[in-house]
Amino acid sequence: SWEATEFDINEPQQRQLAGLAAGLGVEVFVVDDAWFGARTGDAAGLGDWWPNPDRFPRGLGPLADHVRALGMGFGLWVEPEAVNPDSDLFRGHPDWILSQDGRTRTQRRNQHVLNFARRDVREWAVEWLVRTVTELDVAFLKWDMNRPFSEAGQPGAADPDRVWIEHTRG
Repeated sequence: SWEATEFDINEPQQRQLAGLAAGLGVEVFVVDDAWFGARTGDAAGLGDWWPNPDRFPRGLGPLADHVRALGMGFGLWVEPEAVNPDSDLFRGHPDWILSQDGRTRTQRRNQHVLNFARRDVREWAVEWLVRTVTELDVAFLKWDMNRPFSEAGQPGAADPDRVWIEHTRG
């Protein structure tokens, strides 16, 4: 849905697009970026992985059911490793991002990268991903990555360079 809607997304519009897609013989309809949190542009909401109540007041379940009733699989866009500073996740866990002691945190594309070397970050991500994919019966997960890594480190760690190994294992 990204090319048709970008950040201007809501349930009625996605239903209409799904109908058009089904008529073209599309096999999987993917709801792209901006279905979640306060995501009305690229500077906010990334990391708040729950349906935006203004855009999807009934959640994503009814839309997913509609897509399947049209004979298509339901797909969903995510970017679990990224977080906007203007998000509930970042405000609650600013320590969860990759960073280096003594260095200024830099943003790329208005976002930071979460530190999957941390067990709590991995557990958080797995929990919401599994729940979302299971509850919505997601047939295709579009896992995006829109920001380069920088400041790869883990403040306070005995061996902060090990973050690459642990992040990858995560």
